[in-house]
Amino acid sequence: MRSTRVSKPKSTLYAQTGQLIRAARKAKGWTQEQLAAEVDLSRTSITNIERGRQKLFLDTLWTIAGRLGVPVTKLIPEGVPSPLEERMPKGVSTSEVEWIKGIMGKGRRST
Repeated sequence: MRSTRVSKPKSTLYAQTGQLIRAARKAKGWTQEQLAAEVDLSRTSITNIERGRQKLFLDTLWTIAGRLGVPVTKLIPEGVPSPLEERMPKGVSTSEVEWIKGIMGKGRRST
């Protein structure tokens, strides 16, 4: 029996960020290999970032924007729900989402 690989659903935020990175890379006329060399990542990482399958750190996003010569804001999609909001059950109000974000943020702060 042949196994079918089931991939984890992509976050809209990462998928759309990846599309913006791909568009900026192509506008510059670069291959994935060229961008990878510029930002010290593998070509596979660039592929996965562009497809929304790999999360990226802010410093990596900043470096990619700098090497492509675009403002970092051009690589961040507008109006996309955060990964946390995407995982919320249906029917959760905006105020409840904000409350959850606040509680989660308090747990991350150092004292």
